[in-house]
Amino acid sequence: GLEDIVKKKLNEQRIGFDAGIKTEGKKTEFLKHVTAQDFVNYGFESEFIGRLPVIAVYEKLGVDDLYQILKNPNSSVIISKIKDFKAYGIDVQFEDDALYMLAEKASKEGTGARGLVSSVEKVLLKFEKKLPSTDIRRFVATKQTVENPERELDKLIRDPNDEKMLARYEKLLLREKSYKKKSLKKREKEVLSKYGVNLTNNRIDLIVDRTIDKRMDINSILEEILLTIRKLKEFEEEFLNKYSFKITFSDEASDKIAKNSIESSREVFDVCTEILKNYEHGIKLIKEKTGANEFFITEEAVNDPEGYLNRLIRDSYIN
Repeated sequence: GLEDIVKKKLNEQRIGFDAGIKTEGKKTEFLKHVTAQDFVNYGFESEFIGRLPVIAVYEKLGVDDLYQILKNPNSSVIISKIKDFKAYGIDVQFEDDALYMLAEKASKEGTGARGLVSSVEKVLLKFEKKLPSTDIRRFVATKQTVENPERELDKLIRDPNDEKMLARYEKLLLREKSYKKKSLKKREKEVLSKYGVNLTNNRIDLIVDRTIDKRMDINSILEEILLTIRKLKEFEEEFLNKYSFKITFSDEASDKIAKNSIESSREVFDVCTEILKNYEHGIKLIKEKTGANEFFITEEAVNDPEGYLNRLIRDSYIN
């Protein structure tokens, strides 16, 4: 084969005992030294080989390699399975020991990363078929789950509120949230520079919670939040044009409105209009008394619009 051609070439290149080229070892060790001419000698047309700008040698993935693929928070294999269960309203968390055992099973199949999908499917197939018809809405895939799926499924059905299992689930959930929050924190400067929006702690919490609740890509949720914040800015501009009075939402108020809008599936303009529906007359009174042309909307105003406005009107008369 090709490795024999490379091995022969390496043997011919050896000079004495200090050549530094080993000709004994795994096939991939030889192939690391492959050249375009070796492919030609193997039988490929030189014109064809000339069209290949890069030659790469792939080594067989070991158990640790496969484990790292599964352990990666963005692993498409695990995310896909989590979404499958989420479609039935079921949340699942994977312990590291379970992921390692799944990697071991996949390694035995000898099909590289492709084996990961079948390993996960074989272990959780019965869970996916059985659990949707029960009231179980969360569980943990453990080492024991991988070792004996049938036994663990039976245990889960008999005792879905097992305190130890639920505690393990919450621990894994907190770890997932912590990782996602740290990832977003690292993007604060990028988001501020690109969109002019601060990633406040409330916004990060909202993005992370929604990402986990909907099992959507974190970038999609981030875009959703950023769009909501932009619409708030548009509302501020429209309010200024309509009433000749500038309003500015604080970050806390913006976060509250964004959360309300997203969770209730209502337009930002509708949420803001409801909050400020009685403000036109009050703002005119404040403007007449104080000469102010700008109004700051705080979180308090979002929580209690009428009470906040009444306090401002009262303060304007006192001052």
